[in-house]
Amino acid sequence: MTLYLDGAHTEESVHYCVRWWREAAASEQRALGPSVQVHRVLLFNCMGDRRPEVLLSYLAEEPFHVALFTPNRLTVSKSPYSDQSDFTVEKCTEMARCKSNMRIWCHLLSSLQEEEMLGVGSPTSPPSLKGNPEDSCIVFPCVSDVMAWLQEQQMAAQQMTPPCHIQSKVWDLGKSMIL
Repeated sequence: MTLYLDGAHTEESVHYCVRWWREAAASEQRALGPSVQVHRVLLFNCMGDRRPEVLLSYLAEEPFHVALFTPNRLTVSKSPYSDQSDFTVEKCTEMARCKSNMRIWCHLLSSLQEEEMLGVGSPTSPPSLKGNPEDSCIVFPCVSDVMAWLQEQQMAAQQMTPPCHIQSKVWDLGKSMIL
């Protein structure tokens, strides 16, 4: 499993993230060879006053097989001893935001599907445009559940564009897991 971690959180940084990821993923695919099917997974987190529809619009045409959404939680319960635990936001609020982000993603994919059917879309559709967009989306309650799911799926490659604090949670979790 290859993790591409990027803390893009502005329109400009997502633009650069996409460009960087395309190059890195293409390079890895060449190294693996054409016989290896790479599954690309987007892990998205956007909290606070950021506009997820703008950030996700840069990612919608990329060849992701599945999109995962999670709040800024390493585990389901927040530790009072962690400097990264945010007790100002309720769990239900975090999950509602993740579900909203997923709906935005699905709407973007549906719009791309419509464009493709009208013949105005990209000639090479991302895998996520095949079928119902909701079938390729999952909301998780925490980062450790995402990592467990990814290990179960034995994905070959993925991109993650969470904020830096999610990256540190993945890093901390990775220390205790063999990827």
